[in-house]
Amino acid sequence: MNMRIKFTIIISISIFLTVCIASGAQIHFIPSFSVIEEYTDNYFQTDNNTEGEFSTEYMLGLDFEYIETKGEVSLNYNLSYIDYHEYDDNDSWLHDLELIGLLHLTRHTELTLTESFSRSMDISQRIGTWEEHDSNNIIVALVNQFAQRNSAGVDCSYSFDKYEDPNLDEYKTFRPSAFLNYWFNVRYGFELSAFYEQTDFDISNNEQDTWSGSIRFIRQMTNHFQVYVEYEHTVSEDDFEEHNVYNPSVGFDWTISETSSISMGAGVLINRYDNQQDSEDFFVDLNAFKLFNFSRRGTFAISASSGYGEISENAASLGFRIYYQAGFDYNYELTRQINLNISGSYLRDEFDEELIDRNDNTFDLNTGVSWSPLNWMTLGLSYSYTNFKTDAFARDDYVENRGIFTVTLTSPYTSRQIRPENTREIIEARIFQ
Repeated sequence: MNMRIKFTIIISISIFLTVCIASGAQIHFIPSFSVIEEYTDNYFQTDNNTEGEFSTEYMLGLDFEYIETKGEVSLNYNLSYIDYHEYDDNDSWLHDLELIGLLHLTRHTELTLTESFSRSMDISQRIGTWEEHDSNNIIVALVNQFAQRNSAGVDCSYSFDKYEDPNLDEYKTFRPSAFLNYWFNVRYGFELSAFYEQTDFDISNNEQDTWSGSIRFIRQMTNHFQVYVEYEHTVSEDDFEEHNVYNPSVGFDWTISETSSISMGAGVLINRYDNQQDSEDFFVDLNAFKLFNFSRRGTFAISASSGYGEISENAASLGFRIYYQAGFDYNYELTRQINLNISGSYLRDEFDEELIDRNDNTFDLNTGVSWSPLNWMTLGLSYSYTNFKTDAFARDDYVENRGIFTVTLTSPYTSRQIRPENTREIIEARIFQ
């Protein structure tokens, strides 16, 4: 793994230097400082004997963006310290970093690098205890657009989740992949993708190898609507068992605009195991998003998706996971200085391994108001409600209410925001936070 890390670091530096050498670039830099006061009525997220807790977080933020004709680099970094009023043992320094580099090698070929790192203190989804851990994901991708609708690409990623107190969820993953999108004519085409994934679990000394491939045949019906037939096959092996997943399906893609699309496929999800009971279930593969612009001040968005995979980022040791999630986001600008936001989501996680056989259901509701009395100051007040239910023995059902008050100071000389507020990525981050 060390050689892979060195390789991604070299690529990162190369992209950064190549982009920054050129002239005529635009540079944007926004520093910020925040104080966040939070109260929770269920700090340990338990069903009974709930305990309240106050915390104060001091956060320094740095936003940097460099854009020129050959590419761009953006960096977002947050350093914070959390001070708990009662449970001082959980006081900690936290880090959150995101680096994105884009380099135009030719007119039709792009090289991108994405680096995401965070040190956080979270409640474990698996057993419900507070854990400090470092998570990291590096992706290097090369994409070539060799016709208006034809493209091919390869990428390689390395990720890990490392805990201060080592546990079963600690892992490292190396994953190369490739894809090809090709159209024979204006009506018919196909999409082909494949990946290999090697996952090492540090505590169990277990290694899991996964191979997956899919092919989709497409029929274009109109400019915005197409139907498809797809087959996906995944094979996963570890020291104890081989797991095969067969997923034939039929469906459609309807792309109305960049902020409105729905893709839905229906088929059979077939699981075949060496040492446990096989299963065959009806499965809907969904990816839908719609943004409604009621006026210049108000927007409403809905999002829904489903999927499956061998590794859950939040609970790696629980194994094969099927998920379904849906949510909404309402944002309204009361005045130029005051903004109202309401969002809600539902998430269902199904862990189907024989020794796990666990279902988690989470409902979240969030509402908040922000006020910017000055162009360099923002005050925020928010409330969130969480209702979590599970059939796992290692985890309690719980209900939690949180109240948060935030004061943020930014540079008074910068009015430009680095990231737009109403992209799908930003809205879904608010919904499924």
